[in-house]
Amino acid sequence: MLWIHGPHGLYDNTRLPRERRHEPFTPRLPGLLMTHPSACAVALAGGGIGGIWAIVRSMPRWPDWALIPGSMLGILCILAMMFGLGILVVRVLEPVIGLMELDWNAEPVSSLGMPIALQRTCERLGYWTADDLARSVARGSFPWTEVAYAERMQIERAAHLWNAGAMARRPARRSSGRMRARRRVDDA
Repeated sequence: MLWIHGPHGLYDNTRLPRERRHEPFTPRLPGLLMTHPSACAVALAGGGIGGIWAIVRSMPRWPDWALIPGSMLGILCILAMMFGLGILVVRVLEPVIGLMELDWNAEPVSSLGMPIALQRTCERLGYWTADDLARSVARGSFPWTEVAYAERMQIERAAHLWNAGAMARRPARRSSGRMRARRRVDDA
């Protein structure tokens, strides 16, 4: 990483875009939030709620000039409360999400080659990945009453092509059980 040594330094690369400088932006969370997320979330939410309560309770006694700074302080308190409650919701849902089988690298429905309107229909029905759609068609659990006959034919064709491609991508078995047993006898 090149450091900028002033406005006219030798390493002044501020005119280059971030991609050409090879310096990706990586946000960093504070260490306390990483080690104790629930405690920080409770502190943020409690501080935000307490700040809002204090501002609302004492605002009638404030002078006129303090209305704008008080509103900005109230916005900061609302943001702290939202961040804290958001982190708490994520922490509460963490075990539920951990039980789900999430394949983040799964191919989307658009990789099946269907028209966009039909892709949107499949996504509306809850099929976001090509594997889910192909499995549903193979099991016979796809809701065929939601699509027209021509769309059904396109979906079936795309699912069958996807399954054929998936079978071709699987590694071939090296040998059958008989060959392994024969090798064990030969090795002995």
